[in-house]
Amino acid sequence: EEVCKEAPLQEDLPLAAMDTLFMYSGRGLIPQGYQDPLNFVNKLRIYMAESKEEYFSLETFTKAVTEGDAILRNIRNGKKKIKTLYKRITAYGTERSEAGQVQLSRKDLRKVPLRLWAKAAAEGDDEGPLPCDHGQEYQDCSDEEFKK
Repeated sequence: EEVCKEAPLQEDLPLAAMDTLFMYSGRGLIPQGYQDPLNFVNKLRIYMAESKEEYFSLETFTKAVTEGDAILRNIRNGKKKIKTLYKRITAYGTERSEAGQVQLSRKDLRKVPLRLWAKAAAEGDDEGPLPCDHGQEYQDCSDEEFKK
């Protein structure tokens, strides 16, 4: 075909051309083959719209990361881990509730770094962990490490 005429098919294409690449610390869950963090955020937007949420709720987050065979559904202390991750994510909100708590609006979901969404996307993947990742958690990159 004319469009593919100049494609470098005689060489290997970079993995990023075929799969989502996550930052990998060398420890824990190997972040390959899990849902794309951006697709995960889009799923959250849909859930929020369906439940008519103006602000991201723990209930919506829990629903999204515990579907099917998700790691966060089956891991020990899963509820606590979900709540901790939810707090890290909602810290990027720009509005406050009447009680003074930070809230994350649907439009602000994109203000959360994708490297943080990667943890929720991998551990909340409804297909569950790959065989090599059973019992593992995704070790996301801290802000300090990212600045290096």
